[in-house]
Amino acid sequence: MKPKVSIIIPYFNHGEYINQALNSVHNQGFDDYEIILVNDSSVDKQSIEVFNALEHSKVRKYTISNGGPCVAKNYGVSMARGSILGFLDSDNMLLSPYIKEAVYAIDTEDFEWVFGDAELFGCETGVKSQKLKGLEEIFINSVIDNCFFIKKSTFESIGGFDESLSRLGLEDWELSVRLIINNIRFKHLESPLFKYRVLEDSRTNKEAKDNRELIMKYVFEKHHLSLFENYSNMFFKLLKTENKFEVKLGNRIRRILGK
Repeated sequence: MKPKVSIIIPYFNHGEYINQALNSVHNQGFDDYEIILVNDSSVDKQSIEVFNALEHSKVRKYTISNGGPCVAKNYGVSMARGSILGFLDSDNMLLSPYIKEAVYAIDTEDFEWVFGDAELFGCETGVKSQKLKGLEEIFINSVIDNCFFIKKSTFESIGGFDESLSRLGLEDWELSVRLIINNIRFKHLESPLFKYRVLEDSRTNKEAKDNRELIMKYVFEKHHLSLFENYSNMFFKLLKTENKFEVKLGNRIRRILGK
């Protein structure tokens, strides 16, 4: 019998954290799930040993050639049997009752994409709200982090994660832009529902920070026609605004366009 939910966890050199991530899923009080754990060719000896030793009836393990987070997550989706996908990084943790609330929103309330707020820990603490008011906010910040739930059919219909960004980062942000452009019905769960570990040496965070403007340029060039057609009033407003928030966004768009 196929599980309702497939939790996709990309894994790269996080042997010291992975059991915390796995246990956070096992302890959700929701039994109709599987975990797809994709080892992206870890090179750390301890992480390889931990991965090889992992045995659990709910966990299916795979190892792929190192392709980066996008490739690992897309591969995980290709192996998933659930109709609902959840994405969790191997150094983060779910908080209860994230899975139950996401499944209810998708199955009962007819949403396609569901996300909650993040509880930061590690090098930073606090709560990061992921409330999404509009496309303007997405272009200022990477609003939707990499722990969310989505109908598998929706994820596949929009093409999954853009693997061109696998070495750059912010693939979840680009996916968010695509979901908004395609008018995917979403729900924001207004409470901390996952723990986001802030690491000084995070490979993904460093790459995303270093390449942020390059990624912005790539994403805008990829989607600018759809963005302009659907949000032309917003762009004209941003070119003339004096609002501090909107000026910041307008200036970013000008830089990307080379104007």
